[in-house]
Amino acid sequence: MRRKKLLIIITSIILFILISCVGIWLVGSSSKTSDGKAITREESVDDAMEEKHSEKESNSNENLTSESESSNASDQTANKEMPTKGNDKTEEKTTAHVHKWVAKQTVITHPEKGHYEKECVKEAWVEDVPKYEEIAVEVCGNCGAEFTTDPSEHIKEHMLSGTGTKGCRTEYRQVQVGVEQVKHEAEYTEKWVVDEKAKEETVTTYSCACGATK
Repeated sequence: MRRKKLLIIITSIILFILISCVGIWLVGSSSKTSDGKAITREESVDDAMEEKHSEKESNSNENLTSESESSNASDQTANKEMPTKGNDKTEEKTTAHVHKWVAKQTVITHPEKGHYEKECVKEAWVEDVPKYEEIAVEVCGNCGAEFTTDPSEHIKEHMLSGTGTKGCRTEYRQVQVGVEQVKHEAEYTEKWVVDEKAKEETVTTYSCACGATK
């Protein structure tokens, strides 16, 4: 503001000097009015002084107007920044939450624990299995005797004694020729062994309406 006022004063002085010079020049050149009369030096100086005075009044009015506007703007800014007194007296009241614990019991069933073990059902043993072969057998048609060798002499005796005239027939028989030993491995089964019996456990938990638990 001080710089602006100083600038206005300097401008006014310069204008005053310019107007004085113009007035002096007009007086020296003996100017005339529109009706042909000469303008005296005193009249020229008076006109210059009146113009200067009117210009000063105009500049003063402009300074007053600008100062008033600046003052109003400052007041508005101050009003915006100042807090209301009512807000200083307002206090927020807060109440600390107190948990109200509600007990809840839950029954948990623990299953039986254990493992499987092999249990022998039958020990290892050896079995004697008969071994058979198929052989050809000659059967006498007169008496039914069986021969594994040539039966010609037997048939001849029947013919000489007159006990029969039938010959022999060949039949096949399964004959045991030995024994084969077969080894059998031991037999086992899976047996469940209990390590820990099943049990029930009652667990108590606490919760609050706010969602907290413990």
